[in-house]
Amino acid sequence: MFESTLLPNVSAFLAKPAKMLIGGKWLDATAGGWIDSLDPATGRAIGKFADGAEADANLAVAAARDALPAWRRVSPYDRGRLLSKAAALIESHAAELAELIVLENGKPLWEAKKEAATAVSWTEYYAGWATKLTGETIPVSLPGQYLNYTIREPLGVVVGYYSAQFPVDHALVQIGTGARDGQHCHHQALRRHDAGGIAGCGIVPGSRISAGRGQTWSPASARPSALH
Repeated sequence: MFESTLLPNVSAFLAKPAKMLIGGKWLDATAGGWIDSLDPATGRAIGKFADGAEADANLAVAAARDALPAWRRVSPYDRGRLLSKAAALIESHAAELAELIVLENGKPLWEAKKEAATAVSWTEYYAGWATKLTGETIPVSLPGQYLNYTIREPLGVVVGYYSAQFPVDHALVQIGTGARDGQHCHHQALRRHDAGGIAGCGIVPGSRISAGRGQTWSPASARPSALH
């Protein structure tokens, strides 16, 4: 894919450094570093993205925790409507997202378009589930008038890592489930595949996005200390 053939919105997105969405603001990395995103077909840098580290992840988790009390009070109906609007926005920008996937991931355009379409269908699917998750009334084998029941409640902040093979689709699956359930999600974009995930997830309500190097963000070796 040649730069001269890119859609105008894609060129404009890649022309300026992409920041991290934390607390409703697009921020530079705390340490000020940047990551080049490379086109696997040419090895050329197509854009650069904030090189987040543990301090940035902690900021994202703290922002998500601060926003959780208000977000969890949003009704299931309204969460579903927000996700439906997000799905419509993703669909309206599907062509741009597909081009970003091709540039970073190396997929053929037809497959990238299918990934963007699948992200729309997943987001619509979770929008429908927002009003379908209910508790249970449990029979009690005791004399008298007793009632046992369960209520599903948001637990807290969810940290999501996604597969580099599906930078938009898998990211939206993770954030969509969290938004559906009233959780606040911290989405960790991976090095070399930041553009699609950042562009797609920035559409979804209830998300916080940071980017970092793979070795820094391995779930087995280093997770945000704010979660401890």
